[in-house]
Amino acid sequence: MPNPPKTYRQLIKKKLQRDRPRAARHDPNPQNKRLSPSVRGYDRRWERYRSWFLRQPKNIMCVGCGNVAEEADHIRPPKDRNDPLFWVESNHQPLCHECHSIKTYHFDGAFGREKRKFSIQSFREILQALGDETEPF
Repeated sequence: MPNPPKTYRQLIKKKLQRDRPRAARHDPNPQNKRLSPSVRGYDRRWERYRSWFLRQPKNIMCVGCGNVAEEADHIRPPKDRNDPLFWVESNHQPLCHECHSIKTYHFDGAFGREKRKFSIQSFREILQALGDETEPF
């Protein structure tokens, strides 16, 4: 026989779980959750393409800061894996991890932010402003 929960919090949690319908407890994609990368199209095929893309001579350096590129970024984010923009090479740009994170945060609507239209000029302005804030002591 299993041991009963010992704390009030555990009792409440158990009661809440018991009262919710099974489908709600095991929903694979609640509204506030993001789909897994493989479901969104970032699977083995994407990894092979990304590797090929970053090996091209024109894509070795990050377009944001000039460091070695580690990410193949979508300039305009595709809606899903079936979006024609997903595989168009002209919609990709090489970025280092840091620049990719900054671009995602400021332009792609990450963390619930509003999406903004991407331009390389506005991206470089943001990088410049961040660079000015983080100068060494």
